[in-house]
Amino acid sequence: MKHSNKKKKITKHAETKKKRIAILPIIYTIVVLLFMFAVFHAYRNAFTGGLPAGSEGYYHERMAKAINEKGILSYDSLSFSGRTYIFSAYDYLLALAGKVTGVRAASIWIPLAMAIISVFAFYGIMRKSGMKESSINIALLILAATPAFAYSALTSNPQIAAAAFLLSAFYFYMREEKAAVVLSAILFGFASLFGAAALLISLSIAGIFTIKHPERKKRFSALLGIFALMSVTYIITIAKFGLLPISFGKSLSSIVLELGALSGIGIFELILAGIGLLYAWASKDRNYLPISITALLLLLFLFGMNVSVYLAFACAFFSSLAINFLDERKWSLNILRGASIILILCGLLFSGLTFMGRAVNMEPDSGIVDAFSWLSNNYSGGNVLSVPKNGFYTEYFGMKAFSDDNFEYAPNLEQRLNASQQIFYSRDLDKTMAELAKNNITYIVITPEMKNGLVWRKEQEGLLFLLRNNETFKNVHLESTQAGSIEIWNVVPQVQTAG
Repeated sequence: MKHSNKKKKITKHAETKKKRIAILPIIYTIVVLLFMFAVFHAYRNAFTGGLPAGSEGYYHERMAKAINEKGILSYDSLSFSGRTYIFSAYDYLLALAGKVTGVRAASIWIPLAMAIISVFAFYGIMRKSGMKESSINIALLILAATPAFAYSALTSNPQIAAAAFLLSAFYFYMREEKAAVVLSAILFGFASLFGAAALLISLSIAGIFTIKHPERKKRFSALLGIFALMSVTYIITIAKFGLLPISFGKSLSSIVLELGALSGIGIFELILAGIGLLYAWASKDRNYLPISITALLLLLFLFGMNVSVYLAFACAFFSSLAINFLDERKWSLNILRGASIILILCGLLFSGLTFMGRAVNMEPDSGIVDAFSWLSNNYSGGNVLSVPKNGFYTEYFGMKAFSDDNFEYAPNLEQRLNASQQIFYSRDLDKTMAELAKNNITYIVITPEMKNGLVWRKEQEGLLFLLRNNETFKNVHLESTQAGSIEIWNVVPQVQTAG
């Protein structure tokens, strides 16, 4: 009897130890994520006064505050000089959390919380699917160092929230318990409210998994009803505004870190993920789900949708398979295998460090905020013209932006972009003034970045040449920054003389 009890204790101790070892990778990953978060915000607090990074977050913060003040929104009077508000579940999530913490604090902490939830869900999915422990460990650590994932955890954006709900929903969908079934349906429903891409990915993941597990057909049938219900908001939007224009051939610079995409993926990881994808396709136990979902993500990317966060999870998964494959294959020299693995890990680490070096210096800095704050205090109406990403700052400070980065169903988008090009690049004063008057543009904001290649490459190119005309343009404010001066110009109203 004593021997039996002793054996049970040993078995129980071994199982407990195994569980502790299994949970270590997720702890390491979250520690890395928290360390990056702490360093990022410590730097921002020291050099920018704690300003949240990224222009998009200021749009969502503004809309969340408006929701708390006015309730359900239907119209945004500042974006594109006034437009119909396009529903975003993220804005309402921020508004809800903002009632407790304040919207600014919620904008900082919700992305981190959602990133941590997505790590747990990703870990659970990999374990539930029977993936090797070594591959799981590597995938989690690669994910933490992937710029697209880190960016989503450090800035206010709806993509990481959608990914957290979606991955959690799929994890519970894989389980057998009735409570898990109900929870997965609720979470899939919430995920679908974060955008058309999240809806399509949710439907595809559940559908492909059900094909592999036909015993879940009834469960999937119930999910179809939920997806249909959640799609009503998109159907109404399409009925009102039509389909969004398809943007084929999206540039690699929008997804590859080294080509300029701060919220992208390192080229080293992309190559590694490609090797892992080929390995997964060639293996006997070919797993169609991650391969199919990755194909869908690439298709959505080509159609112009923002799926970089989802691709971060896919790349981490396939990169771990590639490293495992290289580690397990036969090498003529073991030292060569070790050196190759170390080189790969250093390459991945370098991408993460490159990202952090650029991320801490993201806009806005105090100069940008001070410039738009000054303009807000001296604003006398009309539209403010700058590059689209600066439109979010314009609106945040209560002024009408001629355009911003939220192109989805924007009114007269093509006409506005063409007008901006005409104003920025023409040296014909009469044509430029006609465009400014036609579009009720009263202020022009020019940042150092715009004069250093974002818009102009030469000192007297286009509008920069015309600004010398003191009778037409008045330089009302200069804000000094480390990168140069931010210029605010007032368009002087033209007095019509009798012929």
